Amino acid sequence: MDTITIKAYAKINLGLEILIKRQDGYHNINSAITRISLADTLSIRKNKKILVNTSPQINIPMEQNLVYRAAKLIKESFNVESGAEILIEKNIPMGAGLGGGSSDAAATIKGLLNLWDIQGKKGNEDWGLGDIASAGDAPDAVMQLSSSLGTDVPYFLKDGTAIASERGEVLDYFNSGLNFWVLIVIPDISISTKWAYEHLNENHFSKVKTDFKYTLEEVKTNKSILKEKVFNNFELLIFGHYPGIGKIKNELYDCGAVFALMSGSGASVYGLFDTKEEAQIASLKFSKYKNFVCELIQ
Repeated sequence: MDTITIKAYAKINLGLEILIKRQDGYHNINSAITRISLADTLSIRKNKKILVNTSPQINIPMEQNLVYRAAKLIKESFNVESGAEILIEKNIPMGAGLGGGSSDAAATIKGLLNLWDIQGKKGNEDWGLGDIASAGDAPDAVMQLSSSLGTDVPYFLKDGTAIASERGEVLDYFNSGLNFWVLIVIPDISISTKWAYEHLNENHFSKVKTDFKYTLEEVKTNKSILKEKVFNNFELLIFGHYPGIGKIKNELYDCGAVFALMSGSGASVYGLFDTKEEAQIASLKFSKYKNFVCELIQ
């Protein structure tokens, strides 16, 4: 196997709570995360060195790119002698709260485990090429290793919706069974996740932890539950600094969205629609913004 092509899907948060600020400076969160069909495409082939290129180009030195760091981590952790050339076709906007960088890093890990035919242990059994061909079979050791790159990276190594807790690295996967079309609207604003967390205070924290998994089960028979019980604590902070983002959320409701929410720490806002046609018609109202009509991926 000389070349691997792999999709790196974006994510949205179907609810995001900030619970406490930890002594280590991080925050404990409670969030439901699910993938959408918007994706970057990575082409990975063998090379003597680790090389990373993006199309279109992004203003990040190669050594600081999360994909480069992921490749270097796998190479050093498993004592691999060869390298890889990785081309990323970028479709997921940066600084939008859609997890594009983390998803690219996870796709790199999965691709390199296959390209380099890395063997290891999964429980009491050997794992190898057959086991890691599917995202749903990522061994726990690799999941733990990937968390050093960022708390969102482990999520993308397996399939399904997940409840993320602690810093985001503790994951409970399940099939949400939701059947919506998603309209992602992205204003011309890039918000640093680091900046957003640094500007949180106790007024932005949830006092009681929401059972998002149970809530999403309720949605199957009562869609109005979404407006009542699903929220994102970052909205109060971000809408205060960027009121235009809050306006987009209101406009999505005006366009008939069943539910609308900012994803992650922004700046993207999504609306859930019952049909593809409804989402496409609504997208015409946001022609001055970058927008995408997507499917939920279970």
